[in-house]
Amino acid sequence: METEGGKANSANIVVVGSLPGMVPFFDEHTARRKAGYTLPEWRALDWIDRAIEVALFRLDSKIEAIMQEEAEEKSRQSMRRKG
Repeated sequence: METEGGKANSANIVVVGSLPGMVPFFDEHTARRKAGYTLPEWRALDWIDRAIEVALFRLDSKIEAIMQEEAEEKSRQSMRRKG
């Protein structure tokens, strides 16, 4: 799905201005915080370890979005049955 200035994934998250192969700062920062690393600890990690943490963060975010969509759909179905 194309949007003005970026691409949106199915979770409607828009990535703007990132270069191919580069991780947006916000993704890296949020992945670091969710993984519980301090900045010095994060900087001490090898690049592959940081990449794995970012990938895990993205997978968790995607799973969370899918679960939210399913819960909303179940709620809509339930409302239709009652109404």
